Amino acid sequence: GLIMNGAEMTYEDDIDAFKSSNEEAYKELMATYKKPLINLVNSIISNYDEAEEIVQDVFVRFYLKRDSFEGRSKIYTWLYRVSFNRAVDYIRKKEREKRYRIKEYRNVEMQDSGNDNSINKIIVAESLAKLEDSFRIPLIMSEYENYSYEEISEKLGLPVNTIRTRIFRARKKLLSIMKKMGVSL
Repeated sequence: GLIMNGAEMTYEDDIDAFKSSNEEAYKELMATYKKPLINLVNSIISNYDEAEEIVQDVFVRFYLKRDSFEGRSKIYTWLYRVSFNRAVDYIRKKEREKRYRIKEYRNVEMQDSGNDNSINKIIVAESLAKLEDSFRIPLIMSEYENYSYEEISEKLGLPVNTIRTRIFRARKKLLSIMKKMGVSL
């Protein structure tokens, strides 16, 4: 659970604290998850300031919906999923804008060597978006945030073996999705 005022809080206390709209519990939650979520979004969109804004926004949405959450792992999963989806939306939007401008900037565009990278990012993000939460979230935690299987197991409240299996299967699924999208790996 969360450490609060020097006392160990159980998950139940934690959730009850939310239900009673406890500001402290909310701040505590932000303190725990804000940085990892910003890192996650930033690793997808490569723009730290925008990543901070996106995550800030996700927390606001969470706060407004906080009454409908049951357990801690649900909260974590939700924050992860929404942050991830927002990152993918951001990339899609940027791509649309880029395609729109590409006619005017054709030549500049050709000189921009960073281009391949952004296309790859989109393909990976789109492929990740097609994975189920239960596979995507452990994979992202492991790949993008370098959490150990033990840490992931603790955060998601699942046995380490389950995490190991899911990450293994997630990688396989991801590769096959990317192949279907025509990526030669």
